[in-house]
Amino acid sequence: MFKEYLVYSISGINILSTILLIIIFFYWILSLLGIISSSDIDIDFGLDDFDLDIDGDGIYDINTHNPFVKILSFGNFGVVPFMFYMTIYIAYLWTLTMLTFYIKLNPSSFIAIIIFLINFIISFFLTKYTIVPLIPFFQGLEENIEFNPLGKIGILTTDLQINRLGTIKILGEKGREVILNVMSKEINYKKGDKVLILEKIENRDVYLVATIK
Repeated sequence: MFKEYLVYSISGINILSTILLIIIFFYWILSLLGIISSSDIDIDFGLDDFDLDIDGDGIYDINTHNPFVKILSFGNFGVVPFMFYMTIYIAYLWTLTMLTFYIKLNPSSFIAIIIFLINFIISFFLTKYTIVPLIPFFQGLEENIEFNPLGKIGILTTDLQINRLGTIKILGEKGREVILNVMSKEINYKKGDKVLILEKIENRDVYLVATIK
């Protein structure tokens, strides 16, 4: 059965949603490893009145000046991080695509293309309503965008070994907790240790920490 699913997922029109899912999967793997971040994503839709601005935290803004952009805004495109939005959308699209396996649909047929387009639209609405309860959370993150953690003292939420990634918890704007990726160059630390945030590593969302003096 697994082999049949695999073959079906890369057959005909289905390969589009499968490729998108693979791209999203590798994005999150590289993001967890600290190799890339949302600030590395530069998107240009080629529309003069479509202003997509992705900052280091993945929050972005859109200007709704034409019908296409208004449709995106209707789908809550712009209120959560771009890659988070796309992850939910592509997961829905791939799932709906694979459900056609049970109706014995030929993925290379014309009707398969029509159904794929329908699933494309259905996924848009499913994503719109899925992220609604998450909007307050991401709005809280957006308020912390301008927060500068340099020179702040935080508590490690993981053990931190030399040249290995860990995480730290500090207080951001309005008393909200902020979790940051951190690294130590000289000393190993234990979870719960208090450390000082020294500087941000260039081109990475990772901060160097040191012992409080």
